[in-house]
Amino acid sequence: MAKAQRRRSARKTRRARAFDLAESSEGDWMVRTTPPRPVDIVALFPELAAHSRTTIRLHPRQGDPTFADSSFGGPLLWPAEEPWPECGEVHPGDWRHAVWTREPRRRVFKRRWERDSGLPDFEPDEAEAHVLTRIAAGLDPADGALPLIPIMQLYTRDVPGLAGPPGADMLQVLWCPADHEPDWMPRIRLFWRQTSEIDQVLATPPIPTVIYRDDYWPEPCVLHPEQVTEYPHRTHLPDKLRQQIDDRDESLPNDSGLDYQNNLSVAQGVKVGGWAPWSFSDPSPTYCRVCDSLMQPFIYIDSGEWDSNQHWMPLEDRIAGASKTPSINIGRSYGMQIYSCPASFDHPHAEVMQ
Repeated sequence: MAKAQRRRSARKTRRARAFDLAESSEGDWMVRTTPPRPVDIVALFPELAAHSRTTIRLHPRQGDPTFADSSFGGPLLWPAEEPWPECGEVHPGDWRHAVWTREPRRRVFKRRWERDSGLPDFEPDEAEAHVLTRIAAGLDPADGALPLIPIMQLYTRDVPGLAGPPGADMLQVLWCPADHEPDWMPRIRLFWRQTSEIDQVLATPPIPTVIYRDDYWPEPCVLHPEQVTEYPHRTHLPDKLRQQIDDRDESLPNDSGLDYQNNLSVAQGVKVGGWAPWSFSDPSPTYCRVCDSLMQPFIYIDSGEWDSNQHWMPLEDRIAGASKTPSINIGRSYGMQIYSCPASFDHPHAEVMQ
């Protein structure tokens, strides 16, 4: 019993030292406030209130998070003894360029080579020349498995309503920096963790030598979580209510810039929970391939934080010099909706381009 207590005490001490070395950047956090909707849609249609859900807009903005923080594209609190995840599949598609990184976070140097025209001052070293030769031959430029890229780290303390398996207090999201079928976007891996069980943190994770697109590797961002009420895509509404809302939208001037689907229902940006923001395709249910349960929207990774009309732009970002949003692009400026199974955390998630 005494030995077990000493081991737990030593573990806590080592973890405390790790967190001391990576001082939390919570001081960098600022409030982000979504402005009130330009129309109080519930006042017009009171029955819509029964269909509301709360989502957490994460509002990632470029900064300097540590592994002790929730972040987007930042460093992970990854156990030193656990192998870094890789993707060993053959990646379809045309690898248009290779990206070279001389520091893990792209702080110092980056080279880009276009398959159809090399830069005139580009002098590849031996390893780079090997990759370029494979590209020219129409081969996958990556030899062996590709290390995954950190996309998100969420401590449950920072995201209201985020709940994982018993004991878990953090979620880590990584993806393969290559397109995968059927939706031709990165493939996600999710890792739930109990941070008190992490002794030593991996200091220098492996990085891929190539990525499919530059905007599959975001700059490190701090988060500014905000709870927002949202409403479902129009096709998820009862027929009568949907028709009433459609009639209202059709009665507005074409240049009003206000409609239920884009401005009054599903929030834009990177978010947790809430409703799925269907766009180029019609909504369709997603079922768990293990138990056939109807899966629920879990995390949405958007290509933008707001569109051209800026109705979803936070008030704090409307001032000069506001911090930059992450440079992520899914498909043709769409987003990746990650679904989870409500029956079990052990059941695989699903990814749908929306």
